Amino acid sequence: MPSRKSVVTALAVSTALLAVVPDAWAQALRRDLSSYLLLTMKRASVKNLRIGSPCNVGVNCGSPTPKSKCGVLALGNVTGVDGGQVVGGQVFLRRPGSKVWQLFRNNDSPLDNVQLVAPAPNPQPFAPPVVPGTCDDTCTPNYAEMEKACGFPDPFPACDPTKDVKVVRGGDCLPFDTVPGNQQCDLPAGTYGRLAMEDGSRLNLEPGVYVVCVFKGGQDTTTTAHGTTIVIPGGAGAKSALRVNNGSNLGADCGDLRFLIDGESKIAFGRGGLVAAEVCAPQSTIALGHNNILIGQFVADSVNADLNNFGRCCGGSCACYNEFTPTSAQPGAVVSATSNCDLTALTGILVCGLPANVVSLTPTEVQFAVQATESGACPVDFVSPAGTFVGNQTLTVS
Repeated sequence: MPSRKSVVTALAVSTALLAVVPDAWAQALRRDLSSYLLLTMKRASVKNLRIGSPCNVGVNCGSPTPKSKCGVLALGNVTGVDGGQVVGGQVFLRRPGSKVWQLFRNNDSPLDNVQLVAPAPNPQPFAPPVVPGTCDDTCTPNYAEMEKACGFPDPFPACDPTKDVKVVRGGDCLPFDTVPGNQQCDLPAGTYGRLAMEDGSRLNLEPGVYVVCVFKGGQDTTTTAHGTTIVIPGGAGAKSALRVNNGSNLGADCGDLRFLIDGESKIAFGRGGLVAAEVCAPQSTIALGHNNILIGQFVADSVNADLNNFGRCCGGSCACYNEFTPTSAQPGAVVSATSNCDLTALTGILVCGLPANVVSLTPTEVQFAVQATESGACPVDFVSPAGTFVGNQTLTVS
């Protein structure tokens, strides 16, 4: 059974690499939505977030003026792994202890509270919005374009208020349940009204599309799914379109759940739970809660994250490394690099600008042979569809 203590990561092994040429020593800002754990249209406030994969966190729109409240990203003690990027028109690092690989910003706030890991230039400016065409120079979002980027259906379907679903602890959800008698609600894909889960109840969803007016989960609930999309239309008469309370498991890992939420609303997660879902609600506010495991993606108008959350994204195409050994080698020698990224996104390795031959590749380790070059300290570049990653280590070729 899924739990926040047992999160299973399925990784595929790729053995083919393509020849490429790098276009920059420093990695450019990734603007594909799949690279982001968290992307808001206007503002975000995040505290004590640990990010366990090379995800991006950012605010999409730029700030039209230095005193604008739009385009603002406030971080406190946020730490990420190599390859992750942070982006915002105005970025404020308000508590000590942050560690960021790359920072993109257009203000000059103090950097005393952050360790910037990637090579210079770091920080560097960027041209907003992050996702082209989704915001103008006055910080007015184009929600329709962001919804299109998230894959919203057009036209957006309506829910059916006459078909409410009540999920009770240890019971079925008749008359809709497809497997009665197994102490949980087995709900087929379809169109429903309000979906409400009592404390301690279990909901099993099949692959496919569900349309509901509201999705609400009590404490200690469990929702299992895979390849499931839940569509929630705007104007359904609820203050919170999606709310899941303390100690609940919403999905288990990447690919389980996707929520597409139209219109202005509120989304909230409690504390001490697991949320494994892609949530796209460009006009809504999201409260990410406290002490949660967050797997997937969260797109909203604004986001507030309380203390001690752990995040991991599912998409993106960045390939990076944590370290490699040995750090000194002769031409023809084999070097091994390990990574928190999924190295199957790797399309090439360059040592002193020359392609290196890949000897073996797994999602977490790659071995490559050094080519003949002039002696000296060489940067090692990992190239992927997201750009070129350059770590802090150099390889001394002798």
